[in-house]
Amino acid sequence: MIVNSSKSRRMLVLELSEAEKHFLDKYVAQGKLPTFEKLLREGKFLRTKAIPQNFIKGKEKQPTPWTIWPSIYTGIAPKEHGIIGFGQDPHILEGQCIWDRLNKKGITTGVFGSLIRAPLYRDPQCLFYLPNALIETNACFPEALKAIQSFFLFFNQNDENSVKTTLKRGWQTLYRAVKDLPFNIAKEIIFQVYLKLIRDFKYQRNSVLFQAKLQISVFDLLYRKFKPDFATLHLDHIAHAQHLYWRAAEPEYFKNELGELDGYFFASLEARKSYDTFFKDVILEGFILIDIFLAEVLGRLDKDTLLVIITGLGQKRCDPVDEIHRPEVHFCNIEKLLALLNVTNCEILSQMNPEITLKFPSSLEASLNAFKLSDVKILGEYSLFSVEQIENQLFLKETLPSNIWFLGHEAWVENKLNEHIFPLFKYVKLGQLKDQHTSQNSQNGWILFYGNLSALPHKLKTLDITEIFPLLLGYFDDNLLFLDN
Repeated sequence: MIVNSSKSRRMLVLELSEAEKHFLDKYVAQGKLPTFEKLLREGKFLRTKAIPQNFIKGKEKQPTPWTIWPSIYTGIAPKEHGIIGFGQDPHILEGQCIWDRLNKKGITTGVFGSLIRAPLYRDPQCLFYLPNALIETNACFPEALKAIQSFFLFFNQNDENSVKTTLKRGWQTLYRAVKDLPFNIAKEIIFQVYLKLIRDFKYQRNSVLFQAKLQISVFDLLYRKFKPDFATLHLDHIAHAQHLYWRAAEPEYFKNELGELDGYFFASLEARKSYDTFFKDVILEGFILIDIFLAEVLGRLDKDTLLVIITGLGQKRCDPVDEIHRPEVHFCNIEKLLALLNVTNCEILSQMNPEITLKFPSSLEASLNAFKLSDVKILGEYSLFSVEQIENQLFLKETLPSNIWFLGHEAWVENKLNEHIFPLFKYVKLGQLKDQHTSQNSQNGWILFYGNLSALPHKLKTLDITEIFPLLLGYFDDNLLFLDN
């Protein structure tokens, strides 16, 4: 089916990572999301699916945001692009993202929060690029966005530094970030730095929501200033809230008892339930933030603009009592830890802590260090890390046994290669809140179109994630064959 397009067409994409349809339907039915209700009633809604792919040595890997968003941006299947984690070299995607393809056609773009690092060169048709809040500041343009990105990096770092160092970095970041910014954004940054430095409970509970609010404000400023033909904004605050607080939001779906980690955190079931009440509305608050933003967007949406909301994945609830064991932890003193393990001569990317990416000068060195890490055991039996290698990079994930927290100072780690033994909890810490995961990723997501629907094909089906790219690109292309039944 050929669809006529026009140079006047524009598209605004909201990447609402992992926002689960279960909660969308629930809150819309309760009348708490009036803008989403309008979009669902007047727009076009489709389910999407990310089928597990074989990645490494025949192992089947479940889809994750790091694997599926590159596919959404490029149409390249996860098995082909091979990206599995944060910091992986995206050279295979160079020039292949939808904004790259549109730039080549003379269509202006703006990208905010992409999970892919900035391109090696700046196309003049790309008006602004600010990558995911975990990525280094030199990946931003225009230059002024580097100060904003430095704030996001400070915001996301784990507090393993001294109070003095944290204070110094906080105020340096604050000074760089608020210069020449509009008052409302500068005020929000000052407020958030203050709460982070004093480690306020309100900040801890709402930190990801606060960051999303700031991201929306900065994106909205850029979008209205540069007016790109295509713009995309990536947000993951709802994904974070669902992972940690599904049980708090819907306790009726979970067992009325304490799991192993619950028993470490809480003296009784009543104490756990009382604590959960502080977080029962965190998911709802994340959806409401987006609903309010979308109301503002609709007030400015012209007849030539198509609004697209994509989740990539969904989530499914898992009970911490017997289905999932994943507390919020992070590694500290990482350089010292790796030195104890004789892992050296590498660049350490710890922004996704406790998932750590190591980059070595060569694939051979990466393989040698993967062997070293395979011999690191907790209590002489359990692996400290699971390790995956892609070329010269290693991707480390913690694999702590579920009962380890009860051992306290008696928990130890052994490097079997040199028989060195050291205390585990000198290098592993629980988060400041009593957080643990209550869900995991689901391959079923959704996509919602609103606005200039006349340019879309009339017959659409459930989409594989690789089919989203040609659909979006075809909106701007007279000659591209759209997906159809």
